[in-house]
Amino acid sequence: MRYRLSQLLALAKEHPFVTVCLIIILTAGNISIYITRQNTILESMQNRLRKEGDAMNRTVAAAATLRTDGQTIEAALKEIDASLVTEDNLAENLGYFYIIEDQTQAHIGELRQNTPLGNEGEGKYKTVPITVTVKGTYAQAFDFLHKVETGSRLIKISTFTLHRSQPTGDAVTLAMDLNMLAYP
Repeated sequence: MRYRLSQLLALAKEHPFVTVCLIIILTAGNISIYITRQNTILESMQNRLRKEGDAMNRTVAAAATLRTDGQTIEAALKEIDASLVTEDNLAENLGYFYIIEDQTQAHIGELRQNTPLGNEGEGKYKTVPITVTVKGTYAQAFDFLHKVETGSRLIKISTFTLHRSQPTGDAVTLAMDLNMLAYP
């Protein structure tokens, strides 16, 4: 092995230009491999950072929409809170239906606030059950029903029946079981 090494060194001394060129080629090849590996690593980092930046730009672009949505939700919650009733305030709860009676000219035959069911889950709101019977013309009863559905109070109609009061004519009786949304 020493013999071959000594031959290689002798050959290198004999042809210095070729030796320098070979050293330059080997060095340049190793540097090229190193730079290629580093470039690959840097490109993958750049792609990851570009994706993160694009995601952040989308979030920043959506910020105005998110603020608007937040304001809309806050306004809706204020509207819901303004339309809630208090279970103990019987006069206000039933008075709401008498106001509708005056507006529609339908006549309330029966109106009572029932005892809430004890099986309501723990939530932010509870319901106050109401039973109401209205007599009048079909148009008056329908108008009463419409005002209950679209009025300022949040009311769910559990059941309702509508039937003629007399075999002939336009007189009807509307009976409803309602649930008004209330503070807990």
